[in-house]
Amino acid sequence: GNFRESIFPRLKNVGKQNKVYNDYNFGVGGQDNWETYTPIYTAEALQNINNDLSGNYVLMNDIDVAKETNKTENNWTPLGPIRVFYGKFSGDGHVVSGININMPNRDTQGLFGNSTGIIKNVGVENSSIIGSGMVGGICGYNRGKIENCYNTGDIKATFSDAGGICGHSNGEIYNCYNTGTISGDGYAGGICGNIGENLIHFCYNAGKVSGSTAIGGICGRIYDTGTVSNCYYSNEICSVGGINGNDISGQAEGIT
Repeated sequence: GNFRESIFPRLKNVGKQNKVYNDYNFGVGGQDNWETYTPIYTAEALQNINNDLSGNYVLMNDIDVAKETNKTENNWTPLGPIRVFYGKFSGDGHVVSGININMPNRDTQGLFGNSTGIIKNVGVENSSIIGSGMVGGICGYNRGKIENCYNTGDIKATFSDAGGICGHSNGEIYNCYNTGTISGDGYAGGICGNIGENLIHFCYNAGKVSGSTAIGGICGRIYDTGTVSNCYYSNEICSVGGINGNDISGQAEGIT
C-alpha cells in the first residue's frame, strides 16, 4: 500500500511506549519515494498547509470545505496562492468538496495555486472556482507533477488559462480526468488551458469546454515543447474538438 509503519524496539516495561512513525509513498510514475508526512483530517488543517509549503502531507479522509467552514462563497484560499507550494501532497484517494472561490480579478486559483511540488491521488467535487487567469480544479499554475487526480467542479477564467485539472502547466500531468464544466475567454481545455514545457499524458475529459480563443477538449493551447499524448475526450459532451479545436494525430483523440 501507500503507507508503511515502523516501530522502534525497546526493553520490555522500560521507558515510554514504542515511538511509531509513518511513511508514505509520494513517488510518481511508478517510482518509490517513502517519506514521513503530516496527516490532514480537517479543512482547517488543509488550509494551514499555507504555513509550511515545503512539507509532506496526506489527506486521511474526505473534506467538505463548505460544511466545515459554514461558508458557501469565497471559503478557500489556494495552497500556494503567491508563494509556491514545493512539498508533496497526496489525497490518498480522498475527495475535497464544497470549494467556492469567486475571485474574477485574481490569478492562480484552485485547490492549489502555484506548485512546483507533487500533487497526487485527490479529487475535487461539487465546487465552483472562478479566477482571472490560470484557474484549475486541482492547481492554477503547475510546474511540478500532478498524478491520479480528477475534477468534477465548475471552472471559469474571466481572462485566460482555464482547465479542469490545471489552468497553466509547465510541468507534468499524468493519469487525470475532468467531468466539470470549463470556460475561459481564451486558452480553455478539459485538462489544461495552456501548456508550455513538459507533457499531459493518459488523461481524459468528459466535461463541456467553452470560450473564444484556443479552446480544446484536452488542452486549449500548446506552445514551446509541450506535448499531449494518449489522451481522449468525449465528442458527445465536448464538441469543441481536440487541441486548439483540431485533433492532432498522435496527440489527442475524440471518441463518441
